[in-house]
Amino acid sequence: MNEEPNFKRIFLDTHLTKECKQKMWDGDIDIYNLEELKFCTERAKKVYGGYLSAMREVYGRTIASFQMTLRCGHVWSDKVARTGYTG
Repeated sequence: MNEEPNFKRIFLDTHLTKECKQKMWDGDIDIYNLEELKFCTERAKKVYGGYLSAMREVYGRTIASFQMTLRCGHVWSDKVARTGYTG
């Protein structure tokens, strides 16, 4: 994963299993494919899955459109506000 730290990276670093984080850092998994990610809790998986769904609604289904790391902060904050997730 060769991108600057952002809310998405921090969330994944915090909520993925140790093994999954290593695969993410090595670039061996797609962070936009929920099936490849292994979260520490179901709640974290649900929140991130909701974020991915919201990104698809806003930007479309292509991976290129998902790679808007700084411009999609509003999608994240809207999703977190709707779920009441606090960490």
